[in-house]
Amino acid sequence: MLPLVLHWRAVGPVPDDYRVFVHLLDAYGDRVAQSDGVPALWTRPTSGWSPGERIEDRHGLSLPADLPLGDYTLIVGLYRPLDGVRLLTDEGADHVSLATVRVY
Repeated sequence: MLPLVLHWRAVGPVPDDYRVFVHLLDAYGDRVAQSDGVPALWTRPTSGWSPGERIEDRHGLSLPADLPLGDYTLIVGLYRPLDGVRLLTDEGADHVSLATVRVY
């Protein structure tokens, strides 16, 4: 299990309820593990966030037992569950790369 704690802060009202995705990608960009859900263990829908409020959001990625040794990329983002459209960053990306994770 790979634990992860995200901290979100809304800069303004959030009109939609987004889901958080956390993906672990291999060297080819293929997803090898994921966690998706409503922030804060399904208790804090994004439409209820107040501007400036900080939300602590815990996730755990279950890694496959046969996951090959090596380096993986951990990414995170938000998407609308009704249509799968991802929220874009100010730079236009549909996710944020958080870290390289080494499995050994």
